[in-house]
Amino acid sequence: MNFLKKKPYNPDSITKKIGIKKGSLIVDLGCGKEVISEKCAGETGTKGIIFAVHKQPELVFSLSGKKFEKNLQNIKPICFDFINEEYPFITASIDIVIITDIFKCPFMFPKNNQCIKKIWRILKPEGKLVLINTKKNIAKNPLLKLSKPEIETFLSRKH
Repeated sequence: MNFLKKKPYNPDSITKKIGIKKGSLIVDLGCGKEVISEKCAGETGTKGIIFAVHKQPELVFSLSGKKFEKNLQNIKPICFDFINEEYPFITASIDIVIITDIFKCPFMFPKNNQCIKKIWRILKPEGKLVLINTKKNIAKNPLLKLSKPEIETFLSRKH
């Protein structure tokens, strides 16, 4: 597991570092304003798909409009509660799962191992889990009080 050094948030450089291949299937969990999804759309080409997932229907509706406005046909907005619902993806079918600003979501972990188990279920064996932090002040988050080995254990496929 790689822990990248802290650098300013730059979606273009992030998507290049992820190593996205043409035709990749990507899940952007909690996609928000879809910045990363948009950047990934160009990297995957027309045969790849980015599933932009959010639990707020109004946000997903707005993303659907943005998708057509910018002609991003390979982005598929999906509305579901990725914390409490089962993921609507086939086991071992996804190349990359991206979660941006997970550190501001302490409800996701370390208490909720179910989210991580669901993510590992949908990822291919060689798939990547990418965690991106765009926030400068995250010192109040309990996850950051965990040691690097504790975080690695929590995020491992073995737990």
